[in-house]
Amino acid sequence: MEPLVNVVLVARTDATRLRAATEAALRQTHAALYVTIIDEGDSPRTSAAARALADDPRVVYLRLARPIGTAQARNLALAITRYDAVTFPALCDMPVRDKVAAQAAVLFGPAPRAEAAGWGALNVPAGTRLDR
Repeated sequence: MEPLVNVVLVARTDATRLRAATEAALRQTHAALYVTIIDEGDSPRTSAAARALADDPRVVYLRLARPIGTAQARNLALAITRYDAVTFPALCDMPVRDKVAAQAAVLFGPAPRAEAAGWGALNVPAGTRLDR
């Protein structure tokens, strides 16, 4: 079973970028994924776009009564949603389709091991399991 990834987008005043970022997230090849949109409520146009995007069952929409800032909005998403992993792309980030799958493979796949080249300066013997 694939790990569940939550893509958290914080929206303020850019409906066009919110739409593009949400659609890019939903096109990811990693199937166990959903998008949380935190709408800080600054713009009726952005709120309308977010509500329309929430018609997709993979989108969770939360509209705040007042802006709390990006960091606090992200913390709120962490507190109220479920996930095995979370990512916080900027609205201007248009990732390649397999970005989340590649990230999940690193996070949940076998631990990487040190190769012979390049680790000698760190006193890490080749074949050593590297902690995450």
